[in-house]
Amino acid sequence: MRPGDASPPPSFSVTPMFPTFLFLHDHPDPALINEELAQFSFAARAADPTGRAISSRGGWQSHPNMRLRAELQPLIRFIDDTIAWVKVYLDIDDGFDLRVSDMWLNINGKGSYNTPHIHGNTFFGGVYYVKTHEGCGQIQFHEPSNIREYHCPPYARSTPRNCLVQQCAAEPGRLCIFPAYLPHEVTENTVDEERISIAFNINGVMRG
Repeated sequence: MRPGDASPPPSFSVTPMFPTFLFLHDHPDPALINEELAQFSFAARAADPTGRAISSRGGWQSHPNMRLRAELQPLIRFIDDTIAWVKVYLDIDDGFDLRVSDMWLNINGKGSYNTPHIHGNTFFGGVYYVKTHEGCGQIQFHEPSNIREYHCPPYARSTPRNCLVQQCAAEPGRLCIFPAYLPHEVTENTVDEERISIAFNINGVMRG
């Protein structure tokens, strides 16, 4: 018997425990901001071609001091609006202010990728996609408990209920917010066109 082949008995129930959430919010009009964000990213790379290399391999990454740049404020406002919904969904204390604390630019050409990592000393991580295309690479999340993979039975197929790895499609205008402890990587860009994304951390303080 496979799930869906028959209805379970009324006495059978399932309770999700310790869930991990990925929050997605697609910008209603990405063309409104993405062209300026792309030009800003290219100009930042030209001004600092070395950048930095944390998890990036073969790509370009800016320093994480972009949060206050005027060119990024329309994106910051979109992220702030999304954070408000995240707070509601997770029932976060109204007095706890969550804000973008660090922000950096990523430009990934052919052959580049990001190794598995987490975002330390913060509550949430996130990424916004400025420029993507088929084959540009996807963000890939891993089960945060390294214990579970050693205690998994063989599954007939991978589903959101049992998988150890999940991908999220990189689409222009898509905003992803996830727990900072969630391991993730970016698969290789296999085509000539560059992918542009803007990553960030979300931290918070209690008012009063």
